Amino acid sequence: MRQIKFRGQTIGGEWVTGNLSILEKDFSSTVKKGYYISNSAGAPFAFMVRPESVCQFTGLHDRNGVEIYLD
Repeated sequence: MRQIKFRGQTIGGEWVTGNLSILEKDFSSTVKKGYYISNSAGAPFAFMVRPESVCQFTGLHDRNGVEIYLD
């Protein structure tokens, strides 16, 4: 079975991979609406990412073993 994961670029420019969550409204003064990528632990380790940078893992690797992502 193929692993479902996403990649996105944080506001600071760092690339992160993991689970994608899209919040459509603000939940508190610190948790704003937007796109978040987190590991399996969830919200305490979530990073807000730029929506235009979000890509999904295809399940394939290139010849160098690097994961392939598509928009």
